[in-house]
Amino acid sequence: MLWKSRDTARYEALGTAQDADQVEQPGHSFSGWTQYYQDIRTDSSAFRTIIGAMALSWFGWFSLCIYRSHFIAAQILPNPSDDSQVYERNLNIAARGIFYGSILSAMASALFSIIGVRFPHVLNPRLWLVWGCSLLGLALILLLSILFAVGVFTSTITAVQTWLAFAGPLGALAMTVPFALTGRIAQRVADDSSKPGTYMGALNLSICLPQIFVALLGGPLNSLFGSDAASFVIGGVGVLGAAAVLLRKGSWYDRCTL
Repeated sequence: MLWKSRDTARYEALGTAQDADQVEQPGHSFSGWTQYYQDIRTDSSAFRTIIGAMALSWFGWFSLCIYRSHFIAAQILPNPSDDSQVYERNLNIAARGIFYGSILSAMASALFSIIGVRFPHVLNPRLWLVWGCSLLGLALILLLSILFAVGVFTSTITAVQTWLAFAGPLGALAMTVPFALTGRIAQRVADDSSKPGTYMGALNLSICLPQIFVALLGGPLNSLFGSDAASFVIGGVGVLGAAAVLLRKGSWYDRCTL
């Protein structure tokens, strides 16, 4: 009986410890998020600029990725009788424009990589400028959608495919440069093993939150205004705001040393 009572006491002690851990776990989780927020808040202004601009730009980029095919096929290219075959043809036209954009994206990425390897002293100090200019171009693409929607631009195959194609390389640069800048910041704090993970985690959060927002509210917003251009215009304003933050006079070059 003695060994049973000791064993029972051991299990009771173990159960009590586990219960205590379960009770304390939410508090630990909350304190972890609080510490994570404090780490970001007290970090360099350069990194806070990165995650802020990344979040704003993803409102536009994610809206474009979701709605561009439907926007062209159902709302821009003519289909007066709502014929399913015409709609399918319009989708193929939109897909071809996106394909052209993918080719231009690959070319822009390859050129960007070559310049970065061969001429790092030229590219690295100007990464902020490259990012800001690419966001300006992406904002222009998004805001031009309203001109298609109201009929100012003619709804020709060439026009819509050109619009879709130019969005590709501008979006590729706008979404690639922030990771390069974050990697440079992380290298400067390599002695702190937690910092690189904190940086990448915050950058991924700045991508995910706009996606959730667009996924939940983009459809109802487009239905309210009767066009996918509503999401594009709101996203374009966000991208334009991100570009304005990055291209403030002198700030992009001052931050090159981070």
